[in-house]
Amino acid sequence: MKKLSQMKANFKKHKKKRPHKNSTNREIRFSRTKVRKVLTITIFGVIFLSLFFNLIFFMKYQTIRNNVEASENKIDDQLQEVENRKEGFTDSVVFFGKNFLSAYYNVPESPEEREKRLDDLNTYYVNGFQTSDLNRLEEFKGSRSLIDARYMRTEYLGDNKANLIFEVRYEITEIETVEKEVTKKDGDKKKTEIVKEEKPTTIKETEQIAVPVITDGEGYAVTGKPSLVHHRYTSDITLENPSLKGDDLTSAEKEQLKSFLTDFFTSYGVSDEKLPFMADVERGLNGHIFNDLVLQEVVQKENGNYQIIVDVSYQNEETSFKSVYTYYLVGTKENDKYFIESMKLGGF
Repeated sequence: MKKLSQMKANFKKHKKKRPHKNSTNREIRFSRTKVRKVLTITIFGVIFLSLFFNLIFFMKYQTIRNNVEASENKIDDQLQEVENRKEGFTDSVVFFGKNFLSAYYNVPESPEEREKRLDDLNTYYVNGFQTSDLNRLEEFKGSRSLIDARYMRTEYLGDNKANLIFEVRYEITEIETVEKEVTKKDGDKKKTEIVKEEKPTTIKETEQIAVPVITDGEGYAVTGKPSLVHHRYTSDITLENPSLKGDDLTSAEKEQLKSFLTDFFTSYGVSDEKLPFMADVERGLNGHIFNDLVLQEVVQKENGNYQIIVDVSYQNEETSFKSVYTYYLVGTKENDKYFIESMKLGGF
């Protein structure tokens, strides 16, 4: 009986240990499931954020692309509009405009020639235009002559119409009749008479004028009376010239460079045989005698090259007339000898 009781007790003891082992296994399975869950959430979160930022980037890119396309379309439309306005016009319109201005500004003195002028002007105007209304010459005695007509620009108006803008110089000679006392001898007596005398006065004028024209694609015609206009092409502009960036040269180096530049510009002015040994330039000048130079500024760059600004005075070889010119040079120095690599126009 004791044995049986002991066996039962051992069996119960063994039975109690098994649930403890199963409890440990359940904790391990729960931990792995939790890790998988966290990893899944993290991966999907990264994918979502990536998609979100890609969507934002795509939207911004599409917006920029649409703006660029809209700008390009606007520019194309503007260019097309300009081309449409220019349709039918060629460079020959300037030739036509100058011929018209010659007929318009040249006003002869005699009435017969003035009538002929109006007939000539009729050939430039559209059909039905009254050229007799262009000037008021009833009280004017004299003439007007065109000196020069310089083309400035064309304003295209569309519908095959445009304004030709010219600057013209002309002179007007007006003849004024004045009375003058003249003393004449009549035998032994002196007699004073009042005589009429013509006194011409000439003035010169410069003005800007707009000529309205139309084209049919083959020729041109003036559509109406010209208009006086004024456009100022000069402007008050202040320009600050920044100093060259680089290392300054010593006084001795500047003197050495100035001596080289004197030789160089002497050769450059007449294109002699020494020029190719001093500079890499296609050709020099002709008939320009070197006078002197002023070294405005010079620096040495990090790569060893020199940037040079120099004013050079040249004299015309057949006269004593002198002019000053500014040159922008890039030079090098090797074996104590300078060489001009390039000449810049207007600055560096």
